[in-house]
Amino acid sequence: MMISFSSIQKFTILLFLCLATGQLTFAQYKKVNIFTKSGRIYEMGINYRILGGERSGSPGFYISAGRSRDDRRIHHWFDMGLNAGTKYNYMTVSYDYNNIAVPTNVTGKTGMDYTISYTLGYYLADNSDPENVVLPYISGTIGYASRLNLNDFTYTPTNVSLNVYPSEERAFLNAAIGVGILYRMNEKIGIRVSGSYVSVTTPSSGYAGVFQELKNHPAVQLALRFNIGSED
Repeated sequence: MMISFSSIQKFTILLFLCLATGQLTFAQYKKVNIFTKSGRIYEMGINYRILGGERSGSPGFYISAGRSRDDRRIHHWFDMGLNAGTKYNYMTVSYDYNNIAVPTNVTGKTGMDYTISYTLGYYLADNSDPENVVLPYISGTIGYASRLNLNDFTYTPTNVSLNVYPSEERAFLNAAIGVGILYRMNEKIGIRVSGSYVSVTTPSSGYAGVFQELKNHPAVQLALRFNIGSED
């Protein structure tokens, strides 16, 4: 089955490829042992999915590891996260056993999910200048999410054949574009704040009769960053 990518996903992939090309082009001139890389960065932080409407927001926690050097504006990191479930409450029209249309209320909550993602960023200010303690940046992210358990939902009245069911998808593909600010408290510690728009794709995306609990959404992050390693 072919997955139809939205325009936001196409733009994200294009941004990702452009940044990756720049990173690989620079890297070919200098081979560095993976165990002695300088400019290593580690983060721990919180994030929040802003879903709105029929869906509640979803807080989460994540840790990440990557690289950011003073002589390069391109930086990158991998992260792993755990997110709370999402509550939902929506109305649909179902049919009872006499084939009469009946307004139906569906409520439920998804299970927790874990995420794995990769982000490429580009500083918009000169990060080699120590006087620039505030560094704005743009970023592109691709990732994967998986639920730890299935939905728990109910609907009323119960004497109907439900017309629109909550999605039972366990796996999701994510693509995002974002902007953020890194505040360098000193050469070793910083605070990063970011916002992004996340596009979510599942095998049932776009299908009628399926309520997607996790839809395209904005998200925000707040993280504490640690810089480790020399800048040689």
